[in-house]
Amino acid sequence: MSILTDAITQWANRRDAYRLLYDYYRGNHQLQFASRDYQTKQAQKLLTDTVMSLRENLCPAAVTAFTDGIAIEQWTTTADGHDNDGAAKLHGLSRLEGFIDRAGFVYGDAYAIVWPGPNGLTPTFCDPPTMIPQPDPDDPSQLAWAARIWTDHDDYGRVNLYLPDRLERWITKQQITGDMPALDDAWTGCTDSDGPTIAHQFGTVPVCWWKRDPDDHMSHGHSILTDVIPLQDALNKTLADLIITTETYARPFYALLNHDVNDVRTPYAPATPRQEQRIDPDKQQFWATNGPGPLLRFDPPDLTPLLKVQDAFASKIARVVGIPYHYLSQTSGDVPSGEALRILSTRRTATIRAWQRDAEPVWNGLLQLLGVEPGIQWAEPMPLDPLEQLQVAQLKQQLGYALVDIVHDLDEPDPDGVVQRASDAAAQSAQAAGRALMTGTIGYDS
Repeated sequence: MSILTDAITQWANRRDAYRLLYDYYRGNHQLQFASRDYQTKQAQKLLTDTVMSLRENLCPAAVTAFTDGIAIEQWTTTADGHDNDGAAKLHGLSRLEGFIDRAGFVYGDAYAIVWPGPNGLTPTFCDPPTMIPQPDPDDPSQLAWAARIWTDHDDYGRVNLYLPDRLERWITKQQITGDMPALDDAWTGCTDSDGPTIAHQFGTVPVCWWKRDPDDHMSHGHSILTDVIPLQDALNKTLADLIITTETYARPFYALLNHDVNDVRTPYAPATPRQEQRIDPDKQQFWATNGPGPLLRFDPPDLTPLLKVQDAFASKIARVVGIPYHYLSQTSGDVPSGEALRILSTRRTATIRAWQRDAEPVWNGLLQLLGVEPGIQWAEPMPLDPLEQLQVAQLKQQLGYALVDIVHDLDEPDPDGVVQRASDAAAQSAQAAGRALMTGTIGYDS
């Protein structure tokens, strides 16, 4: 099997799994709870369309609960320890980091390619469903090759195959009408101005692969949504139950009003005679009494249990992925803060630190491909709130810490200016006290 055939085969095997994760993240849920019989009944088409459009998508919240706590504060350092992030800003690494973090938690995998561009070497984020990497069996920390696979605007299949010394560019001989062909004779080298092969001097495959919680060096990462999707389906089912329950309660009123639920007339259209509708005992029920009344009674459904079940599924999602419930829903009453919130977020913080630990070597490799000396420093995923920071600063001052160190720990935008202003104020206060003592304004008791 050639590398080209192997790449296309592996890509085809992972495509459906990636597509499912993307669809759920974007709210395109399968809603598998609706039976085939229910979906095909034409008499229920209007209700079916309503039910099948229902969703309360908590997948993005499950992802952003983690990615919002991930940030690289500093990318590089020079020998003297000062920030030297100009190259990082030039290459747009902060924006790239956002794409990488989100893809890592949605798909379990994230990719970037480093390649010469109009402004020099440029890192480019690659959509995971278009990528397939192959670790080197002899050195799993390195890639033997990586492929980017897609269909272009003219419906031709394309493969860019990145190897340690060259880029091979392939295109299908014919337009794609079905699956991507995996046979070598269906492909040919690109014949445009760049040619079928482009040599490079990186000395390694210029593709970076981030993985979330992989089983080993050879395996792909795991999406945070894998265990969320079944619970998301169950949550959507409760929304369908809510609509169906209220619809069932409304059916007797439809009968009393002689209302046709399939009537699609526009508002204010002139009324037309319609055939009298009779009550279907399988769909509507009326309870009558022999007494003076009321003759009919319609008990409204108690929807409270369904609403509680919906909240329970949201709570289950929070518990499964390891985040406090308030990341998925607005809470009432006292909201935890400070130390209590950090305790509740222990699993979330541990997940973020695990991602940082696995991602840092990959970021270092990308910086080295760009010719930048790495010196990554991560932001604290669960920082102290401002009040806690000031309390800690006050304790440090009482212990005799230098003011310059205390102010730097407070993340003030102008720490040197704060220290200088404090020193000037202290000097002025000392001078004023000295003048007052000399003039007799203040003195010592005899």
